[in-house]
Amino acid sequence: MTQVLRTLVVCAIAASAMACRQADGALPVPEPDRVGDIEDIARDMLNLQRGAPGAAQELEEDVMKLAFLLEDEAPARTLVRDLVDLLDGGVALSPEEAQQLAEQLWLGLTATEISERQAEAMADDVATLLSDAGFDQASATAMRARFSQVQAEVIQRQRRWYERF
Repeated sequence: MTQVLRTLVVCAIAASAMACRQADGALPVPEPDRVGDIEDIARDMLNLQRGAPGAAQELEEDVMKLAFLLEDEAPARTLVRDLVDLLDGGVALSPEEAQQLAEQLWLGLTATEISERQAEAMADDVATLLSDAGFDQASATAMRARFSQVQAEVIQRQRRWYERF
């Protein structure tokens, strides 16, 4: 009888601990007019790598169009400047990698209702994408940190009282 009671208590504690975790929020899906914004960002990154005049300015303008949710645009502008410096460094993104990075930037600037775990996973995806593309680990880690700063400004979802345990 004692062992059954002990097993039930352990199961109840485990179930309670799992229930207190912050639930995942819904990821936004780009509306048709925003798909063009994502493609513009990818194209701007590729143009920047090719040395096209004005590509850095176009990239900043296109990314900042998505930063409408930010009260303070400084983290997003710093992210763009760091991205420009990174892309000027000689490692070339493929069109597919540029598209994936543009999608991650879009998500990072528009996903307001995601959990902390989802935000960390998105930042990790950015770092992994850059590392896989051939950028050094220090640069990928620095971009991950900038991306996390922007996400912290965008995310509006507050933990509920029961998610704090």
